[in-house]
Amino acid sequence: MGSPSMGHAAQLGLGAASPVDEAYEFVACDVGKTATHVQTEGIRGTRSRIAETVVEGTYSVGGSILMRPTPDEIDKLLPRILGGAESLDTFPLAETLPEFFLTVDKVAKVYTYAGCKVARASFRSAAGADLELSLEVEGKTEAEAAAGSFPSGLALSAAQPYVHHQAVLTLGGTSYEMDNVEIVIDNQLITNRYFNSQTRTALPEGDRTITVSCDLPFSSTETSLYDMAIAGVTGSVVFTNGGKSLTFTFANLKAPALPLGVRGRNQEIPLRLEMTAYKSGITDELVVVNDVTA
Repeated sequence: MGSPSMGHAAQLGLGAASPVDEAYEFVACDVGKTATHVQTEGIRGTRSRIAETVVEGTYSVGGSILMRPTPDEIDKLLPRILGGAESLDTFPLAETLPEFFLTVDKVAKVYTYAGCKVARASFRSAAGADLELSLEVEGKTEAEAAAGSFPSGLALSAAQPYVHHQAVLTLGGTSYEMDNVEIVIDNQLITNRYFNSQTRTALPEGDRTITVSCDLPFSSTETSLYDMAIAGVTGSVVFTNGGKSLTFTFANLKAPALPLGVRGRNQEIPLRLEMTAYKSGITDELVVVNDVTA
């Protein structure tokens, strides 16, 4: 019996080509291949199924990656999440997303996934914790390689991640305290495109939805945010660590009213906001600025 494959020995890398050239520290990754078998469904005079009639069907590639990214890692990931190329630290939205390669060293074997795109990205933080990023990735094909074949010499980031207390939430020009925040970019990829192929032939972008959710105290300061007017407000979430900063700016945020729950005599009454970002005039619903120059 061989030695068990332990998670601490795993590695993860991304790149525009294979072999990949970017290494990332990560918390968990379940990206992999899901295959199907196709069998006849005809009447055969028995309840038994016949082994010889089973053939390989289509397979999909996908899964999630959880990480606590550093500012320089965020810099490399944002074009894959938003689609637009960086210009002077600014990352715009685009109508299409770039494909990339993802290689995961799973110790006993190394797997490379081609034709990958970010289906959904969630930036979230809560009191006392790092900024977390969850990526839901969809891809086209899986290739298996021998143990030890993960590209050598790729350096991990040595920068500090952002933490929740470094964040500032601003809505309609006023800053507010928040217990947590989550920013979700959902690219709604079309994942069922198998045209004369066992694997996906393309992963077209569908609609795009961007949301911001957070829990705030409910005091005289926040009452104007409850049952917000349909016109909505501008907004931003900014993380700052020394000279480095990550800024999410929203052109228009709208939030339908949610119930104000009273949880108990010793429990604070929270204000839950679940906001959707909208384009306003020619201003995109979201622009991200990631300054890593310090």
